[in-house]
Parts: sequence; structure tokens; C-alpha cells
Amino acid sequence: ASKANMAESGEYVFCMFLTDKFAHWKAAYSFAKKKGLRLAIVPYGGFSYMQKGALYTAASVGDWLALIRDARYVITDSFHVAVFSIIYERQFYIFQRFKENEYTSQNARVDNLLEITGTKDHYIRYGSCRIAVNKDINYREIKEMLKKEIETSKQFLKQAIEGEK
Repeated sequence: ASKANMAESGEYVFCMFLTDKFAHWKAAYSFAKKKGLRLAIVPYGGFSYMQKGALYTAASVGDWLALIRDARYVITDSFHVAVFSIIYERQFYIFQRFKENEYTSQNARVDNLLEITGTKDHYIRYGSCRIAVNKDINYREIKEMLKKEIETSKQFLKQAIEGEK
């Protein structure tokens, strides 16, 4: 399938994994099969170049964003892919990228994002080979929550720049 056809149809699961976990690919395939959808993959390393699906090896940033925006579902372990999934109001699942107590873990920022947006039930444990299909994300609630967070952030920045008066 051409990129244009996939992007127009929205009949795919967008996948991008920064870690090379075979279990995560297994889970993504199983999920896509249950949903009757194909995978659109932006490969990052190792296993991702060997996957069955539409590979976008030369995807520009614009292509990457369009693939997220037009996907039916997004499956990733990337914080930034999760952020854009939320911005574009996509149904997404995100794998933990690091083991829980790993010294170099960056799980905290994903934990915080999912806590703020109320999407913790779309977080998949590190190394899991299964995605439990949870209820769809309610973006109406998330937009209200994010509005408050954005306002709080603006006030914080304003005080930091102008100082206490």
C-alpha cells in the first residue's frame, strides 16, 4: 500500500519502537490482527526493519506526523509518539521502554504524561507480548484536563519570568 492510500484510509496501526523487543512486535501484530488492520512502521532499529507491514524507512517529520495523525491506533514505546497521539486524539498504547528499576530509566516522564491524561490503562509493561484492549480514550475529558495544566504552566512561567510582585 502506498503511503497516500494508507494515510487516506486510516485503516492501519502505526508502530514505532525505540527499543528492539521482539515481544513488543509480537503484541503489535496480535493487536492489529484482532482489529483487522495492517501495520504502518517507521523503523528505528534492528527488528523494526524486518517486520511485515508498510515500512516507511525514509519518512520525513511531516510523513511521521501524518502517519500518527491518520492512524486508527498507535502502538509505541516512545514518549514523543505518545504526545503526538494525544495531540491528534489517537487511540494509543505505549510500552514501558525501560525495566522498572533500570538505572537509565526514562519511564517517569511517560508515567507523568499518562497520569495527567488519565490514560494509565493504555500503558503496557516492559517486555509484555500482549496488549489488553482497554476502553477507548475519552479525549473530551483529556482536553479539559490539559486546558487546566496549560493554564497552570503559563502562570508558573509568567511568575518565573516576571518574578514575585
